[in-house]
Amino acid sequence: MRRLLRTLGESRSLFGGNDTEYFTVSFPLNQGTMISYNLLENPWIPALQTDGRIRDVGLRELLVNAHEFREVAHDSPLFVASMLAICVATLQRAWPGVSFIERDDEWSRIWKQKRFDGDFLSNYLDQWKERFDLFHPQFPFYQTAGMVMEKSSPLFRLALEENNAGMFANQDDPDWINPPPALAAQLLVTIQNFSVGLGLTSNAKVGNEILETPRFTNGALMGGLTVWPSGATLFETLMLNLVPHELNPDDKPCWEWDAPHELRDKETKVGRETQPIKGICDLLTVQSRLIRLLPVEVNGRVVVPGVYFTQGRSLPKTTTPTLHPFKLYQASKETGLMPLSLSENKAIWRNSGALFNRDSRKHDELNSLAFVARQFESHELSEDFRAGLDVVGIAAKLGKAASLVLWRHDRLPLPPVLLTDQNIETRVANAIEEADKLAEEMRMRFASVARTLLIPEKLGAGAGSPDPDDVKNLVAKFDPRRAFWPVLENHFTELLKELPVDAESARANWRLRIEEVANDCFGASCHALGNAPNAVIAVAQAYPLFSVEQILAWNSKNAAKAKGKAAKGAAKGAVAAA
Repeated sequence: MRRLLRTLGESRSLFGGNDTEYFTVSFPLNQGTMISYNLLENPWIPALQTDGRIRDVGLRELLVNAHEFREVAHDSPLFVASMLAICVATLQRAWPGVSFIERDDEWSRIWKQKRFDGDFLSNYLDQWKERFDLFHPQFPFYQTAGMVMEKSSPLFRLALEENNAGMFANQDDPDWINPPPALAAQLLVTIQNFSVGLGLTSNAKVGNEILETPRFTNGALMGGLTVWPSGATLFETLMLNLVPHELNPDDKPCWEWDAPHELRDKETKVGRETQPIKGICDLLTVQSRLIRLLPVEVNGRVVVPGVYFTQGRSLPKTTTPTLHPFKLYQASKETGLMPLSLSENKAIWRNSGALFNRDSRKHDELNSLAFVARQFESHELSEDFRAGLDVVGIAAKLGKAASLVLWRHDRLPLPPVLLTDQNIETRVANAIEEADKLAEEMRMRFASVARTLLIPEKLGAGAGSPDPDDVKNLVAKFDPRRAFWPVLENHFTELLKELPVDAESARANWRLRIEEVANDCFGASCHALGNAPNAVIAVAQAYPLFSVEQILAWNSKNAAKAKGKAAKGAAKGAVAAA
């Protein structure tokens, strides 16, 4: 079950018939038995215990005993991030106190005791217990009660993570033929946060009300990198993301709303109409899709083969964008602010200069990373506390709904000085820039090797030019950067650990490491060209060894030349104009 989330794009029937047939479920299903699957008590969340074992637990146990777990242990980082959002929203709503001071004091008290109080959590969860029932007839968790549509889809309509839509899963896999409620719950919470925009929707009906839905839009976590600080236990991770603030009575998670579908997007004569976000709990549980799971009984077991699915609620598109506490932002001329995003060809750690830049987190008081920085500065978190930074990136293929190119999940060390010392932030950015310039120098040198190697023999060395496409293809085939960047990732982690101890020594070690890796990777690519005379000659012309200091000096010299030429050109232009 933990290998669950895969991409879909088309709808195939798992019912043994035409999936366009009108599909209804009656309650109770048979013999007066009410179907129920309560997510507080039933085990559906895989959690890694502090003793290293993985165990499926319900939401109540996950929260009350968070100090006994390291993390939610699922193959999909999208599910892990979605569960973090649900847990934080639950804790924010259950948290003792109303004013900021009261809630902040409670944070300090609970942090020191290193576990949550069972009473305040149990009181809240008991109050809303029925709303966590996946199949409640009036208030099904994260769904729209009583919603019907002309067309139902197989459950894998909610899945996300595989490139080929048609190759979604082995249909002989029992988890897909007869999907259990635990699988349905995992898919449900993930799609509500990471649903992919674009594409036409279908209308639905609740009671006598026709729900005319606009086009699909992204879920709240879909755009840009999803970032959160983490600790040694799930308790620490939740606390690092639980930013105290004054309680707004109108700010409620989706399960407290009697009719959450009333907050859905609507199509009007002037365009899409959206509802404002009422606070952090509302934001963390936005129902981006109107969904109703369709359970049935098979051989005495409750399974969920089908689902109704259409557009729900999107974040408002205003001049001031809705800021998510798990996002970091950068300035944009078009939109004012936009979230830091994943590059398909760049590992997440290579964005660390932006990740640790304080400007990326200054826009939102409830941003988790900004909160951790304040806790270090105020000494609520001791200097010897070692946090981590989880970063999840997901990229969708432009112009195609529900077509994902890739996702990445990295965990970086987060020493306090990375958040509190701007000089260290600058050093991190400079280190990545040095690696980028070294990689570019490798590419240029290897392209030179390829051009020399491919000069037609009949023309001889130094005469004629090879076909540019041949050069490009040869460089792409043996590009030394492909091996360079993955090897560098571990060295970058070491850099982050060394910088707070001795910044100058860390910088020197970093340069030595990246030079050594560059020489090894470049040598391996050249070796792959063979030992024919023309290859040996081409490679010999590409040396000496790589040196960061020399490359920076060359770049500085070239920049000065370019600046001088520009100044002369401007002067000539001024004289001509006169």
